[in-house]
Amino acid sequence: MHIEAGWVATGQGVRLYYEQLGTGGEPVIVANGYFMRNALRGLAATDRTLVFLDGRRGRSELGNDPDVFAGGIARDIDDFEAVRTHFGWRSVAVIGHSYCGTVAAAYALQHPEAVSRIVQIGPSPPVWGTQYPAELSCHDGVYQDVMRNLAALGPPPSGSPSEAECRKLTAVLMPLYVTNPAEVPRVDWDPCTLPNERCFMAPWIEHIVPSLARLDLRGAAELQTPVLTIAGRKDRSTPYGGSRAWAELLPNARLVTVPNGGHLPWIEAPELVLGAIDEFLRGAWPAAAMRP
Repeated sequence: MHIEAGWVATGQGVRLYYEQLGTGGEPVIVANGYFMRNALRGLAATDRTLVFLDGRRGRSELGNDPDVFAGGIARDIDDFEAVRTHFGWRSVAVIGHSYCGTVAAAYALQHPEAVSRIVQIGPSPPVWGTQYPAELSCHDGVYQDVMRNLAALGPPPSGSPSEAECRKLTAVLMPLYVTNPAEVPRVDWDPCTLPNERCFMAPWIEHIVPSLARLDLRGAAELQTPVLTIAGRKDRSTPYGGSRAWAELLPNARLVTVPNGGHLPWIEAPELVLGAIDEFLRGAWPAAAMRP
């Protein structure tokens, strides 16, 4: 399998890091590639090109412009389009996990001709901040423990957190991402070794969350791009109800529910998750995909 790494230059002195697997067939952009590559590299095939894009995170170079995150997810949308045009692709499929699942849908709303298919995995809700009932969220004892431990840590440090400070925060947050806290060691990325990741909390709060809150969903009911939303029923980080809401909102969307899945459902059900994505990228709805 052909593998190469490279950079896509954008404005503001930003160079987006990517790793490419394969050279043929449909191009697929995988957002937040710095931690998604190990999870989804099994999707590599001779008739598919996977580009694991770090975006304005991970190993990308962000330059010295203090406004590099201004606009929040609008910058992510611009970066998807920059990658597509860099490679000269007519259209791309996009895989987005967590808030990047929302970014993928927003990208298709702005550039419908540029997006062939979308896979959302545990996306943030269409309407940021929506509170869902207990049967559509997972605020169990583990969730409550994480919230208490976060409060005990106090406010996040100002400026650039040290690696030690990052590890304290990460250790508290990790149980949110898997159904069984004993599975935390299977989360195989370490954000604390990457300066962009250690410093991401400030732009997340200042720019990205506000942009998610003001997301313009006009036109969503007319978007014909096929969308596969995959959601863990026990996701403590983004509520299952938000994934159902996407599949209800978008007219050409289907939902795959991972009954025992968390925020990283490929950990609990790798065959279901990877099999569903592979089948969808080949042009068919997976058998497990349903309209809510």
